[in-house]
Amino acid sequence: MAKRDEVKVSILLNEYQACQVSIQALDSSLWQSAALIGLASLGTIALLASSPPPILVSLLVASFSTAASFTWRKIAERFWSLHDAKVARMRHIERILDTRGQVHYTDFLNDLHDNRSPDPVPSTDSRIECLAKKHGLHLDLARELASRRYERKGPRDRLDRLPWVTSILWSLFLSIQFAQLFWPAIRPYIIFMFFGHWSIGGA
Repeated sequence: MAKRDEVKVSILLNEYQACQVSIQALDSSLWQSAALIGLASLGTIALLASSPPPILVSLLVASFSTAASFTWRKIAERFWSLHDAKVARMRHIERILDTRGQVHYTDFLNDLHDNRSPDPVPSTDSRIECLAKKHGLHLDLARELASRRYERKGPRDRLDRLPWVTSILWSLFLSIQFAQLFWPAIRPYIIFMFFGHWSIGGA
């Protein structure tokens, strides 16, 4: 029986370590792909700005770049789902082994900083004791964790904005190009409307 328990613990620990490695690989892939898409969008905008093509070409490139960003977001959601599943499995392994590892630590800190403030929490805060019991942490350890700054907002919150940032940048670029294209035609009307208004008003 003891031998079987040792084998079971070894299998669980190996699985726990495999989950850690997989999570790191997923995070790395997300950051690298996000950086690639962001730099590609900025580089393309800079290239087109230096030598503006016909407006139709700009619209096609902007549409493709924006679609790529939102497609990346759907892929990222799948990666984040896998990330959450692996974290959940690590949590289960910690419970099976009756130990409190990094997942329980981060669960405690996430609950403690549910207001998204990274500032340390005073040791007198009543939530510390309640959350320490909830997550099975020693009270002294929980207070030590609470005394540190903790950024609850992770990369998911930041990377999730990438498609919208890309869309805004392309919208600004296209707005400028449209303005440059149509400004010579509408400039006389704008000048007339502005000065005509003041001339009539002063008459």
